[in-house]
Amino acid sequence: MLLNRTQKNPIKITDKKVVDWKYATCGYCSTGCSIEVGLNEQGHAVSSRGVGGADVNRGKLCLKGIMEHELFNSAGRGDKPLMRDHWHEEFTETTWDQAIDKTAAGIKEVQEKHGRDAFAVISTGQMFTEEFYTLGKLTRGLIGTNNYDGNTTLCMASAVSGYKRSFGSDGPPGCYEDFEHTDCLIAWGSNLPEQHPIIYWRMKEAQEKRKFPLIVVDPRVTMLAQNADIHLTVTPGTDIVLMNAFMYVILNEGLQDAEYIEKNTNGYDELKAEVDKYDPVTASKICGIDEDTIRVVARLFAKANAAMQIWTMGII
Repeated sequence: MLLNRTQKNPIKITDKKVVDWKYATCGYCSTGCSIEVGLNEQGHAVSSRGVGGADVNRGKLCLKGIMEHELFNSAGRGDKPLMRDHWHEEFTETTWDQAIDKTAAGIKEVQEKHGRDAFAVISTGQMFTEEFYTLGKLTRGLIGTNNYDGNTTLCMASAVSGYKRSFGSDGPPGCYEDFEHTDCLIAWGSNLPEQHPIIYWRMKEAQEKRKFPLIVVDPRVTMLAQNADIHLTVTPGTDIVLMNAFMYVILNEGLQDAEYIEKNTNGYDELKAEVDKYDPVTASKICGIDEDTIRVVARLFAKANAAMQIWTMGII
């Protein structure tokens, strides 16, 4: 039972004593939101806000961006070098000079005993371009090992390769503004409300104006799937089968733009031969989506004046 519904308490905004705002880019996800971090008289980060004129987030931030300044003083954040001689021992605090000297000595010892490539460096995908450049110089130029990798190999490297082979560029050909021009949207393995809330806001704002259908391909019942017009609960690992089935319907029903394909693409005959193996009846037995639904979605997508597809890491 809800009580005191008529009683309204005023919203109190705490004065963080901000004396200066510094421009930054949110580092949580790949959306690229512009933020300003507020500093107090002591130079400590005490607040975060979106940049109103930014093209990407237009002044908005998700909860992670709003609280980003708290990273600097969050519990458990490493702010001092720790060292131990054996993995089963507890870490003890040391100086930066001692930590660097021990690390350098350990690298030299490994390489002298087992060769230069016996030492490897693994990085994150969250660093800035300048930091990646410096780490590359340190790893290959100074340390001299070829074993340099990062978590991007497990996530974005395949996408970069696919973009390069398909479009000649390592980045996607679309942009956020495309939401405002599309008439049909298919989302593959994407849960925008939780993964990229600002992009979700951009998409929903456009959808409310254009009323385009949202089709979500995901075995999970995500927040995005719950708001979809059509949710395709594909069998995990069979996304390509479903894609080929869509293309089968489009090509065999003559829904493609033949003139555009002739002028701007190559490998059409090879593609046609491959997708002919995945008619809706065959594909439905593999991907778990019934054949009629495959045909309906393929036609809906192909007949849209401007169709759009997005994907995230939920796709294999």
